[in-house]
Amino acid sequence: MTRLGLTPLPTTTTDRARGQVGSAIAQSGLLEEGGTAVENVATENVDFRKQGRIQEGLTLSRKFADELNSLSESTFTALRLYDPADPGWRRRGYYEVESIDVTAAQEGRDDLYEYDARLTQAGTFEDHVRAVETNIESVDTSLATGFDAEIAIPAAATRPRWFSQADGPEPANALRTEASEYGDVAFYDPSLTSIDNPTLIYRLPFESDGPTDVRVYDDRDRAKFATTVNGDDVNVWTHAYHTGYQFDGDPVVDTGRLRLTLDTDTDSVVAETWDDGTSAWTDAGVTMGDYALSDYSFTRIGPANVRVRVTLTDTTTGDDSDVLVSLRRGRNDLLLRPAPNTGGTLPTAATSVFGPVASDQDTDPNPSQGIRARSDIDGGA
Repeated sequence: MTRLGLTPLPTTTTDRARGQVGSAIAQSGLLEEGGTAVENVATENVDFRKQGRIQEGLTLSRKFADELNSLSESTFTALRLYDPADPGWRRRGYYEVESIDVTAAQEGRDDLYEYDARLTQAGTFEDHVRAVETNIESVDTSLATGFDAEIAIPAAATRPRWFSQADGPEPANALRTEASEYGDVAFYDPSLTSIDNPTLIYRLPFESDGPTDVRVYDDRDRAKFATTVNGDDVNVWTHAYHTGYQFDGDPVVDTGRLRLTLDTDTDSVVAETWDDGTSAWTDAGVTMGDYALSDYSFTRIGPANVRVRVTLTDTTTGDDSDVLVSLRRGRNDLLLRPAPNTGGTLPTAATSVFGPVASDQDTDPNPSQGIRARSDIDGGA
């Protein structure tokens, strides 16, 4: 089954390549909110169009439909289009979403949908490499103790290098490798290169592109896995790709090594860390004390970095405290920053609640994932 990023495009009825005419969509990220402004600006060729029917049973059909809708509204770029059953499929590559229309095949039914996905090719495995850009900022909080933050990429990556257009490539060496739920990740320190705000470039097979990304789930008020009629266990949590996604259940942010649940039923925060020895999630010791979760708002959702503004209320005084919480791929801790327009000081509520899983880093690399043309990198990677 073809996958666009982590989401399947099931049951093809039409599969068309270049020559389809569609609307070109201009998208610009909305400051802080992280959403998209969409404008129909031109008519041009769509490189790949796939139409199909989602008929995977009540639970999975709704999940896939919601994911495709969310993906169409997201700011994700250079998504992998790949068929695991056919690794040599000639249309594989990196694609941008022009539009994805999802409609119920019959009114009132939640188990049958039709979709029409129109994509523009951004590159192929042969002419592009994966890239994680950085925009390093100082972190000045009560937790910062003077060490530089690291970024993580899949350990399956090859030929990692630091790069900038002005300086060219420099060697990049992994500091260590850690096990996460869906694959090993390797850590790199952007301060160990002479390049300012370097981009980490690397080769990554399509089959390894995606599983270790940080994810935002809608838990839909149910267990993550359900058993199908065939006896297979499948993930029924919905991937949320854009900041305006409307949750049916609780939001769960999963880095592969740290899982943070914003439990709106109990007004609490639950943190778990991945134990590779037991292949299970274990409680990380976060307690609410005198505080309650009263609000949240996602401001960034991306494969390398997710950021959410969390409001904690002191149940003894009624006072609110806001904090920006960032979770990065492969990290087993999270970064706390003062929320904008709150005085620039990390609130006591944030350290009291998130302390057991808070990072003490004093820089924020702000990792952002995309691709880079090999022709830009000294003629090839």
